[in-house]
Amino acid sequence: QTEAERNGYFVMLIGGEKIDNVVDMASRWNVEGLIILGYDEKRYHQLSRKLNKKMVLIDAYPEGEYTFQNVGVDDYSGGYQVGEYLYSCGYRKALFVAETDRDSDARRWMGFKQAMEKNGEFCSRSRLIIVPGEKTGRLKKYEELLPRFLRARALAFSSDYDAIEAMNYFFDQGIRIPDQISIVGYDDSIFAEFVRPKLTTVHQDIHQKGVLAYRRLIKMIAGESMKELNIKSPVRLIKRDSVKE
Repeated sequence: QTEAERNGYFVMLIGGEKIDNVVDMASRWNVEGLIILGYDEKRYHQLSRKLNKKMVLIDAYPEGEYTFQNVGVDDYSGGYQVGEYLYSCGYRKALFVAETDRDSDARRWMGFKQAMEKNGEFCSRSRLIIVPGEKTGRLKKYEELLPRFLRARALAFSSDYDAIEAMNYFFDQGIRIPDQISIVGYDDSIFAEFVRPKLTTVHQDIHQKGVLAYRRLIKMIAGESMKELNIKSPVRLIKRDSVKE
């Protein structure tokens, strides 16, 4: 029996629903708390004005300080571990590839940048490569930047999906991974072990995020004061075969 069941609490997990739908469901089911995925700060405040329930968000990134309970991952540490590893392998000019320069991508890039600079060297923002969110545009960008990628010799991607997509593109161009370009992903998705070479990546514990969010919500419902608003689930680098050491 869970703590919620012992105390008679009824909580709900919501993902990406419209605000009015969330209000309707939470009211009809008379839940005492919500765990919410896919909401930003603006949508959270819109919802909280309409629904007087305890809420914990997962993977939300405010523009300023946190004003709500959030459970995420230590994106900065993940980026730092990638940068530190590639630097130790001799890739002093490695590039960081992401689809945005905001939220988790921004934090992962900053960790990567700091690791590259810890020995007094400079990692300029030009080493942050922003690629389009649409596949055709990304592949066109990879084609355009291929000579630069080959000079850099190592690429750190902010997601496994983009890393694997790029690996497939490089394979089609006759480029050997990791002999000519080393690749690191982020997320440790199920596909990271299926692709060849197996993808070096950053592991985040999705299950742990859910457990942390649930436990915090139960404490909030029970009336406990929660001083720390943003809880970061730890991450770790998983070394496989896509980096030439």
